[in-house]
Amino acid sequence: MNLTLYPCQWRVIRSAPPFSACTIGLDWELREDGFEIEHLQMDPADLAEFSIVEIFIDYHPRSMYWVDEDKVLKLFSYLVDVSVIVASMDLARTRLPVPRVLRYGRSGNCSYILMERIPHNNLALDMFQLGIKSMPWQLTRTIDYIVRELAYLGLTHNDLVPRNVLVDNNGNISSIIDWDPCTPRHTGGEYARKIRNIRNNAMDVGEEAWYHIFLRYAYDRTGEEISFRLL
Repeated sequence: MNLTLYPCQWRVIRSAPPFSACTIGLDWELREDGFEIEHLQMDPADLAEFSIVEIFIDYHPRSMYWVDEDKVLKLFSYLVDVSVIVASMDLARTRLPVPRVLRYGRSGNCSYILMERIPHNNLALDMFQLGIKSMPWQLTRTIDYIVRELAYLGLTHNDLVPRNVLVDNNGNISSIIDWDPCTPRHTGGEYARKIRNIRNNAMDVGEEAWYHIFLRYAYDRTGEEISFRLL
């Protein structure tokens, strides 16, 4: 087995932090046990070189900032091993458009990833603004290619939805974002997660048109259903 295709597999499973989604599951961000509720802050010295650091998303345990108009800074709980996220992004970038990671590590009371900002809207926003009510077949075909390439690499994105797909002015996919929940394909259960949330009001317009794609590349439907307690 080529372990380079499974960036989380060759990491030692730890009994103490930092953790990865591979270690503690995809819902690590939903902890409500009263711990780690302190506002995430980097050491000011690590931000001194930048002229603009402006927050645009702030929810526990992640925050996101625009940095100097051409970068995005994501802050995570100090428990999160961001090197696993970066390894997945680097591997996916060998075949797909993924933002470049400029720097990552720990600072202040958190871990962080600094990456390039892709200056395009996400697909969900574009569809809303254009009044499109169903997914264009051309984009569905491209998503099929993306999921197939990830499967070849042994990865599953686990949140591949229109709001995490950036498109340029011609409607072409320019980047895939939000790799935090990415895991090895055999542990991801992306199809099972989608059918579990099929009546979720937060679902993007046209998102269900992609479900057959994730079914086609699902590693093991029965295993996925068991892993998400659907049986």
